[in-house]
Amino acid sequence: MRETSSDIAFRLQQLAQQYWINKATLLLIGRDPAFVAAQYKLEQFATLNKPVLITGETGVGKEAFARSLYLLCKRRGKSFLAINCAQYQDDNLIVSELFGHKRGSFTGAIANHKGLFEEADKGVLFLDEIGDLQPKVQAMLLRTLSEGEIRPLGSTRTQSVDVRIVAATNCNLAARVELVHVGESL
Repeated sequence: MRETSSDIAFRLQQLAQQYWINKATLLLIGRDPAFVAAQYKLEQFATLNKPVLITGETGVGKEAFARSLYLLCKRRGKSFLAINCAQYQDDNLIVSELFGHKRGSFTGAIANHKGLFEEADKGVLFLDEIGDLQPKVQAMLLRTLSEGEIRPLGSTRTQSVDVRIVAATNCNLAARVELVHVGESL
């Protein structure tokens, strides 16, 4: 028998209380058919071990859906870390936050630093406002997603990580992408 939307919301509230005792309770409240359908999709996506992109306007609850996905997936109980990509304008700083850095790799790098990918190993990393990442960082993220490895800033070695990415944006990413067909300009 299929769970109802309210059953899913209640189960998520219980899981949030169990795993995040001292944090705000996770409440998904709404009867709009699109919202109910999104809750059912949450359950489907939770069973997959693939990256997920959540889109929507500011304030619609993208982070609540990311946390819900985490609570429903097999990685529940492991790390759930979140970062707002829009707050980092300096490439070195966001690269350091995501991938870590080695001492001396840039001015002010006085010690080795673990990045969020290393800290979230076996867990979930929520990348909020992913549409604001600079192209250099996007390329590094693509490598991590395709190969499952990171290379801290200033390091010569890669290391494997097992992190599920849940990303969110309020941007229309399709409108930002320019499609180039091989051979059209030849």
